[in-house]
Amino acid sequence: MDESSLETAKERLKTLDFIGFTDTFDQDAPALFAMLGKPCPPVIRANQTPSQFKKRDKYTEEELALVASLNRLDCQLYAFAKELAAQRRQPLECANPVGSA
Repeated sequence: MDESSLETAKERLKTLDFIGFTDTFDQDAPALFAMLGKPCPPVIRANQTPSQFKKRDKYTEEELALVASLNRLDCQLYAFAKELAAQRRQPLECANPVGSA
């Protein structure tokens, strides 16, 4: 990906009605249901990352720098998408959660 592709990807993200992430699923799922005008079911995490994955502090600074340099534009797009999703999620509230009175 180059800078031009990054800008194209950002513009395309702006056209999406909803942007969600697995790491913010607890907030994104209710926002999606609110956007659709549907009651929010309970959010249940059935598939979580196992703890045996290598922790960030086990990588060398050189390895981390290499990964950061190779993923610079991807990280920029991810940050843009996270901010866009947060802005859109903010006004949405799940008014009728399942099981609420």
